[in-house]
Amino acid sequence: MQQKTMWTLERHSYLLALLALFITSVLCRPLLPIDETRYMTVAWEMFQTKNYFLLSMNFAPYHHKPPMLFWLINLSWQIFGVSRWSALIPVFFSSAAVLALSGVLAQKLYPDHQEKKEYVSWLLFGSLPFLIYASLVMFDLMLAALNLSVFIMALSHCEKPETRKTVFLGVLLGIGVLIKGPVVYLYTLLPLLFYPYWRFENHVITPKKLYTGLGIALAVSVIPIALWLIPALLQADKDFAYWLIWRQTAGRMEGNFSSSHVRPFYFYTMLLPLLFLPWAFFPSFWKNIKTLKQMDRPEKFILCATLPVFLCFSAIAGKQPHYLLPLLPLVTIALTRVLYSSLEIRKVRITALGVLSAIIVFQLIGNTTFFKDYDLSPIVTYYQANRDKDFAFVHKYQGEIGFLARIEKPIDSIEHNQLGAWFKDHPNGLAIVRRSDDEKFPNFDEVFSMPYRSRKLSVFRLKSQGHENEES
Repeated sequence: MQQKTMWTLERHSYLLALLALFITSVLCRPLLPIDETRYMTVAWEMFQTKNYFLLSMNFAPYHHKPPMLFWLINLSWQIFGVSRWSALIPVFFSSAAVLALSGVLAQKLYPDHQEKKEYVSWLLFGSLPFLIYASLVMFDLMLAALNLSVFIMALSHCEKPETRKTVFLGVLLGIGVLIKGPVVYLYTLLPLLFYPYWRFENHVITPKKLYTGLGIALAVSVIPIALWLIPALLQADKDFAYWLIWRQTAGRMEGNFSSSHVRPFYFYTMLLPLLFLPWAFFPSFWKNIKTLKQMDRPEKFILCATLPVFLCFSAIAGKQPHYLLPLLPLVTIALTRVLYSSLEIRKVRITALGVLSAIIVFQLIGNTTFFKDYDLSPIVTYYQANRDKDFAFVHKYQGEIGFLARIEKPIDSIEHNQLGAWFKDHPNGLAIVRRSDDEKFPNFDEVFSMPYRSRKLSVFRLKSQGHENEES
């Protein structure tokens, strides 16, 4: 029994390596503005207001993301208390699930090569994009774990059709929408539509019955969505419903949404080589890559699960590098065929741990150098010392300090040309301004300044002889 336990621990030792990455991130890296700090602020306001349906950021309705990540963070906070490390517990389990489920899917695709399960997990763990994003408070690896679960369940259903699997598939899809919106349907249903092309020999279900089952699953997926959406919409106005249900998706596709990150169609093509790092540095990668031209059914499935999605994302105007992360496990499984015969698992482990060590050293160095420009602790300390005053944030406040300062009231978000009018209404207030070195504000006194992302984050007050010095 003891020998079996040790063998199991060895096979899943990548989880211990992943834990080392998370511990280092908590100790050495600040929450990165603006994404991590914004999502933590949304979770904090949910915790404070106890409103688990209508999300808020700066205490105004927040329609950019669904609630699943924030629910899980709040569940962790209810158990372990409010802190950054406890918020990372669901993030850790999401990343761990991606590693484990990638191995399970590989085992499903290659049933005659059970040993590929551990190989894939280590290969994915050593992937540079995975290690960069694994410890970030974001949605994409959680979505990747959900996508893998859908594929595993769908393949199982194809082998042995059961009604309960169809229902469970629908529940998974609904949860996927609660993680990151309707894009889950693109990641998961699009590959399954190509079932006649990649259908395995042991699959007994016909394409017609599979498509019928997917239709039922699609209908079932509405149930978990409705359990969140209906209470949220009952609390919100019609503008919120419009932005949440329609404008979010359509605006990002068209590129006319303020946060759509418009980039050229070839943007993802330029990023594609990063998905193969560091494994592309091995000569066997280039030697064996041509073997993928001879595609068996597993490779056909992977092709259908990656290429159409990649092309769809390339056609959509709004693009971000992390949108490709849910495709990474599938790319890694394809890499297994390329590397498995010539790169033994011992070398894969050593390489993966080497990349992990480089990331850890990078964070250790960054802790005393470049991460200081992203560390908002000084401005948080200033805010907490003056939290009884009214605050404004000049130019698009994104919740940068909401969680960090445990803010309990809104911060006014204004533009530069509104600064004078705001101080007229709040003569004792303080304004946080993100600015460049050459920007001057002669009508106001600068009472605090810190470096921030190649610029400065300053606090100004109204120029007046009557002010007492605030604590800084």
